[in-house]
Amino acid sequence: MPRFFFHLRTPDGFDQDDVGLDLAGVECAYLEAYAAVPAISADLLREKANPYRHTLEIMDASGNLLMELPFSEVLEERRQPSPPDQRRRWHEAQAEMERTACLIADVQAEQAALRATLAETKRLLAEARKATGRT
Repeated sequence: MPRFFFHLRTPDGFDQDDVGLDLAGVECAYLEAYAAVPAISADLLREKANPYRHTLEIMDASGNLLMELPFSEVLEERRQPSPPDQRRRWHEAQAEMERTACLIADVQAEQAALRATLAETKRLLAEARKATGRT
């Protein structure tokens, strides 16, 4: 399972998550972040900080930013969360990887069929040579 990191972007800087979570995919990471925002917001309010000015940044193990979740999207119930452009690109890349895997499987199947045909051709040639007395 891939590991995701949830960094907190604040008006004063960046609070890095050094532990992360192993989750099934980026959608699970988004849901995990979405569920965490209310509790983090409550802590921020106790510290007299404005949670609307904070964002969770979801990154993969390589440090690539996968998506950003502004607290305002979660805290304003009338607003529907909108995924960033990178989420769309991730889905496109995932679809392309699946298409590539299918193409690789097709090529491997064709190679296996060609090897079988070549082996049969060699066998028949050997039999033909034996029958005609050639070696």
